[in-house]
Amino acid sequence: MIIKYISNQTNLSSLSLNLYRNSIRDSGVNYLSTALIKLINLSSLSLDLGWNSIGESGVNYLSTALIKLINLSSLSLNFYGNSIEESGVNYLSTALIKLINLSSLSLNLEDNSIGESGVNYLSTALIKLINLSSLSLNLEDNSIEESGVNYLSTALIKLINLSSLSLNLRSNFIGESGVNYLSTALIKLINLSSLSLDLGWNSIGESGVNYLSTALIKLINLSSLSLDLGWNSIGDSDVNYLSTALIKLINLSSLSLNLG
Repeated sequence: MIIKYISNQTNLSSLSLNLYRNSIRDSGVNYLSTALIKLINLSSLSLDLGWNSIGESGVNYLSTALIKLINLSSLSLNFYGNSIEESGVNYLSTALIKLINLSSLSLNLEDNSIGESGVNYLSTALIKLINLSSLSLNLEDNSIEESGVNYLSTALIKLINLSSLSLNLRSNFIGESGVNYLSTALIKLINLSSLSLDLGWNSIGESGVNYLSTALIKLINLSSLSLDLGWNSIGDSDVNYLSTALIKLINLSSLSLNLG
């Protein structure tokens, strides 16, 4: 019933739909996508599809609809706890790369087994979205490792118009090398005013914190910083590196640190 209603609202400019934990599966996404494809006037779309047993077929259906919504400027998708894997991210990336008017993108792909190949597909799309000013990516628990971060960093370094970046890489085994790749990208994002990084559970030690601190010290326009380095191997020298960077960020009005 709700799908039929949505498909008739062709004048909608904004749609937010929460279907979290409803077991809609791939077939349900197919019905939803049939409705969405008619909403060509949408400029803002938010879909919560977490915990719905969605696989690559479901993402393929949704991507076929998204690719038609060329007027979107804001897109938020939550796929938390599904099984879209790398092939699903490939379909999604094929759609994203066409949405060149996006200024705000939020993707939650936590616990979807996308791996480094999935991040590669996603990065190929992101690198084309040069109009993004706000980007939020939750890639927690996806085994992307350092090579995946390398792909992602190659894309981020091109998004010079970003003013807000939220990146969750918790539990991905990125290690020191992964932080190095990420820091090389961050140092170029001089227009950032808000930065949130969750790098917990990633076997990061002294070298990694040094790389990150070297990047942070260059982000002089930051007003908000949230940094989670919990459950790594942070020692006295690491805190020294970090403190040296923070003392330079004189425009900060909001700071959150987790070194637990």
